[in-house]
Amino acid sequence: MSEQNVLAAAIAVHDLSDLQPEDAYAATQTNPNIKDGDVLDLGDGDVAVLVDAWPVMVVGHCCGFHELIPSGWERLDGGKYLAAVKRAHELATKAAANRGPTRRQREALTRFRDAYGRDWKYRLNLCWTTGNYRAISMGQAALLQQVRNELGPEWLAEIKDADLD
Repeated sequence: MSEQNVLAAAIAVHDLSDLQPEDAYAATQTNPNIKDGDVLDLGDGDVAVLVDAWPVMVVGHCCGFHELIPSGWERLDGGKYLAAVKRAHELATKAAANRGPTRRQREALTRFRDAYGRDWKYRLNLCWTTGNYRAISMGQAALLQQVRNELGPEWLAEIKDADLD
């Protein structure tokens, strides 16, 4: 196991999913167990990391939480939070796999399936592999790419047509 994987596994994760956003933010300021570099699971795949005293979103959006461009994590304090960010992504990916596609993602998948028929999975995997979404609107392509990023090719291989209906 690499050093970064060991670090990511050792990061403290706090489940704040039962709190409203403002209460979750308040918990980061008042709970002495939540420390710099800890991961905050906000539910529904939304995950943040506590940076000094500020909860910063890694995946998703949460009203009142701070945001940082993805490439900013590498530069922030010399990459100090990269292991926590990796752990946050792992949690978000697991949540997405458990949740499955969102309503809008499911609609995009159904449209794609209906347009390409029997070999729709092969064609979608080809789009994912090449990044080429010819003849698909940018909005639909973005939703399909989200499915790839959140659920992955393994999910696609196992999904049944009936699961989308």
